[in-house]
Amino acid sequence: MLTELHKFLYEIKNISHKPFQKEKVYDYMWAFKEEFLEKNKNIDSYYTKKIIQIIIIMGDEILIQNMNNPEEWINNTGELYLFGTNMGETIFQKYVDEIIDNNIFNVMFIEIATIGIEIGLHTSRKKELMEIYKENILYDINLVPYETFRIINNKSYWSFKKICGSILIVFFLLNEGMYYFSIKQHMKNTSIIVSKIRKIYGTL
Repeated sequence: MLTELHKFLYEIKNISHKPFQKEKVYDYMWAFKEEFLEKNKNIDSYYTKKIIQIIIIMGDEILIQNMNNPEEWINNTGELYLFGTNMGETIFQKYVDEIIDNNIFNVMFIEIATIGIEIGLHTSRKKELMEIYKENILYDINLVPYETFRIINNKSYWSFKKICGSILIVFFLLNEGMYYFSIKQHMKNTSIIVSKIRKIYGTL
């Protein structure tokens, strides 16, 4: 089964960044989906649905977003493609033995998710892709989901930083305010005590 998946992924990888072969990628994905479902009917439905969902989204985006503008596809792909490749290598070097021991289907799923990063992450459905990743094994075993989100959605990253910064500032001000008012209250209490002492014992 893994051999079939590797063949599929490498074929997709080889033709996905060639602008005039996007339809071939789309057709290949659909053919693989049908064959995959037919041969592996007993796979847990959770993994099957997620795998097919990613394949369909990748195919849709390749066909809709990039067929009519091959130059833009080439220009937008470079950095994210490289990131996806490096991420894939990191995943397998670090986790492949452990994942195979626990659940062989996780390896298949991670490979497809990695190819998803390479092919589809810069498209208009990047948020939808991230929602899928948040629910799948990439998120569960903490394989750089935050770094992925930062790279593909920089505005959200900076919004996140601003929110965190604002929270920190609020906590700082609250802390300083509490400290200030505690000193003020302490001085007020001290002043009351001193005035009472003066009343009892006269001027100090």
